[in-house]
Amino acid sequence: MDQVLYIQKSTLVMILLLIFSGTVSAQQYYRNQETGMVPGAVSKGNVQEGRPSQIRQGNAGLPVPINSGGNVRHPVPVTPGEGAVRPLPFPPPTPQQQAATNQILKIWEKFSTEVNTFEADFTRYRYIISFENVNEMQTIKEVGKLHYASPDRGAFIVMGEDGKTPVEKWICDGESIYEYKYRQNEIERHFLPAEMRGKAITSGPLPFLFGATSAELQKRYYIRQIAPPDGKVRQGMYWLEAWPKMEEDAADFKRAEIIIVDRPDVRPLGIKLHKTNSEQHSYAFNMKEIKVNKLRFFPETWKPSMGELRKMKLIEGER
Repeated sequence: MDQVLYIQKSTLVMILLLIFSGTVSAQQYYRNQETGMVPGAVSKGNVQEGRPSQIRQGNAGLPVPINSGGNVRHPVPVTPGEGAVRPLPFPPPTPQQQAATNQILKIWEKFSTEVNTFEADFTRYRYIISFENVNEMQTIKEVGKLHYASPDRGAFIVMGEDGKTPVEKWICDGESIYEYKYRQNEIERHFLPAEMRGKAITSGPLPFLFGATSAELQKRYYIRQIAPPDGKVRQGMYWLEAWPKMEEDAADFKRAEIIIVDRPDVRPLGIKLHKTNSEQHSYAFNMKEIKVNKLRFFPETWKPSMGELRKMKLIEGER
């Protein structure tokens, strides 16, 4: 079942820790990698790392992060029976810093637990650093759509820049996960165990997608508020950084940087994943096209279409 639990971990991560609602569009933050406008942006010859932050009070009532420098690893005690815990990757937060992070996560918790249906368009930028020359980087732009219906149905679809060529797709119908492998012209069906049905998305690879509480998120990830790369604090916009606590969760990504907004409504703006294979994936959501609790999905949304099944071979997994 490990394969089932971690299918598309990176694509799910992108949705949960985000929150945004401001006057700045996601495209403005993600389109220019060399100006630091992308969370954890890659610049030539250098991978920008997240910085520890100190906190001061902002106009919106929430503390605002300020860069302070330094990046020290601190050991974390392992609790018997809970598995190996990865060391804390940044200096321990002060009580004020932790309170600020908790407050942001509570804002997201209230929103995510009230979501029944969700749909969003996004643009994904993949930054691929050359192993031969770190000064060389390839940027691939793709477009996609995310569907979600509480509690355990979801669809993640990525197309090429032309918006027509399929690149990546998975569907969860509450009982199975369908993973599309376009190169092999196959769709693999992974059956979920009975204990995961009804909660597969919130308890699966990315517990922070929808329905997760602040406590559940912090049990699985080290999370802190960070300053925007450009150093400009914007009212109603919050940046978070999440590091996997468990080795199994860290198999796919090293850390995630998330932007969320709380005005006029709480929404995800974008997220950047620092992958374990030196790639970085940035997801920028189209704020104008996000639909929350406004749709009624048809049952066929969560199944491969007849056209797909005619073109691709369905591989049934073990029950």
